[in-house]
Amino acid sequence: MHAERLPLGTLYPDVVQHVRDVLNRPPLRDRCYLVIDESGVGRAVGDMFAAAGLRAVRVSITAGVDITKQDTLRWSVAKTQLISAVDARLHSGELRFAAELGEAHALAEELKDFRRHLTAAGHATYQARTGKHDDLVLAVAIAVWWAGERRKYRTLVGPVKGLA
Repeated sequence: MHAERLPLGTLYPDVVQHVRDVLNRPPLRDRCYLVIDESGVGRAVGDMFAAAGLRAVRVSITAGVDITKQDTLRWSVAKTQLISAVDARLHSGELRFAAELGEAHALAEELKDFRRHLTAAGHATYQARTGKHDDLVLAVAIAVWWAGERRKYRTLVGPVKGLA
């Protein structure tokens, strides 16, 4: 896994190029999946990745509890499912973060600040405390979810290839 926060205000075309450059380096080259959050403005950014020749698995984070496969590379996944996948793997010890991982400290802080709230109707919602970030937590959640899901679809969706 690679974790990196680009500076706020980085132009989207520069983000796409940066991701392309990272994916072009060993050990990621031809051996990884690009999985992106397509919620909100992310769909347009996903189109930019596609236009740059980067095939990405696109995930839209939704409410509720369902996981819906829109097509081979596009999914709608409930935040509950994403967070449950991280929570289970953290508690089992299957998910650990190396101290050398870029943004490891920031990720640890986000995990501490991430909370589950119950609505008056009894539905769980997940978010960072007010004024805190949760982008790294959600990025890890999407990656962990896809790592489990891709086993079912490995013949349909392969790693990113041909970046040179």
